[in-house]
Amino acid sequence: DVTGIAAGTSTIKYTLGTGCAATSVVTVNPLPAIVTVSGAGTFCDNTTITASGGGGGTIYFEGTTSGGTSTSTPSTSEVVIASGTYYFRSQSASGCWGTEGSVVVTINPSPAAIAGATSVCKGSTTTLSDATAGGVWSSSNTTKATVSGTGDVTGIAAGTSTIKYTLGTGCAATSVVTVNPLPAAITG
Repeated sequence: DVTGIAAGTSTIKYTLGTGCAATSVVTVNPLPAIVTVSGAGTFCDNTTITASGGGGGTIYFEGTTSGGTSTSTPSTSEVVIASGTYYFRSQSASGCWGTEGSVVVTINPSPAAIAGATSVCKGSTTTLSDATAGGVWSSSNTTKATVSGTGDVTGIAAGTSTIKYTLGTGCAATSVVTVNPLPAAITG
């Protein structure tokens, strides 16, 4: 068995006890450089991971397969929608694979879209809802509208406020609520 140690050539010799020998020149091809992957962390719905390096070869996305040798997806950037460890690896023109790079991502789902009216009169209340349980309601501008723990939005002053429903993972759904002013008082 011949093991390549460094790029270059070596003459391999097989000698019999009589002193007669056969030789063969073996070429050791260089490996592509290591691939570095960025984009690790926790995200809502999806994220993009990016590979760099891999000099001397073409970078391939190997999905969640460590040590993969698939050449079906030449890529340095991929959108992932599920949690896992993702791998990229570079292959040289001579077919040699370099050291893979990997990144660990956690993907949390966002809550469902917020349902309910997106406008309310000053001093009135409308109810918003979200089909995903366990979230917390908040208002971006409590001088315009407030929201209760059950999704009841009360108009405070004319304008807009972004109402947010946030899960414990930090993933959120939003809805912009417009507070309409009341007409002027009737006189006479």
